[in-house]
Amino acid sequence: MTAKSLSMHCLPLLLVMSTAATGATADVLSATRISQTLGVLAAIVAGIFALAYIVRRMPGISARAGGALKLVDALSIGARERILLVEVDGERLVIAVSPGRIEHLHVLGRASARTPTFAVALANAAAPEGYA
Repeated sequence: MTAKSLSMHCLPLLLVMSTAATGATADVLSATRISQTLGVLAAIVAGIFALAYIVRRMPGISARAGGALKLVDALSIGARERILLVEVDGERLVIAVSPGRIEHLHVLGRASARTPTFAVALANAAAPEGYA
């Protein structure tokens, strides 16, 4: 770029700066303007974090829709322990999950058209053989 073309591109910026220096327009970098901009930016960032928290807490919303793995139901049995009924390629598994361990408890088999509730499935899995 030559000096002439550079000055032509910078001319609007120079005009704005000269009018701001003479007091014809409000100072762009005033404290009020900066605090308003930072307030709006903080509100947008807080909104993004709030939306992310809400989406993580809503049941049924997952990043992988239509995958082979599906959480059918969950039962909390302690502060950080849960029993999960998981469906993998049509076969249902009962799994115990704790902070340091994941343990396979039982295979329920293929999901039928009339699916029992989680409480019934858990009772069937926990019952001794021949009593379910």
